[in-house]
Amino acid sequence: MGYLFDQNGEMIAADVVDLDLRKGGCKGVPAGQIEAMLKKLEAVKRTAIRVQPFSCEFYGHSFGLIPREGEAAMLIDAMPGHTLMFYGPWERCNYDS
Repeated sequence: MGYLFDQNGEMIAADVVDLDLRKGGCKGVPAGQIEAMLKKLEAVKRTAIRVQPFSCEFYGHSFGLIPREGEAAMLIDAMPGHTLMFYGPWERCNYDS
């Protein structure tokens, strides 16, 4: 999966490749797939960035950094999967897996 963000950290595009993980058929990322996705970008530099929570739908699943509903403090799940969660204070880059 690849996400493109603007200078303010807002997602402006997303691309997710179906690797048949749900069917048990994935043998890894196909050769050249990552390079092909990077070629679509006009970025000239790789660097750390700050992004806003975002979500998008592909293949019937939610992808993104999605805030949990009904929590007293803001908790952000990296989706799909519920395997990585981020929480404040944001300057410390707190996460739990």
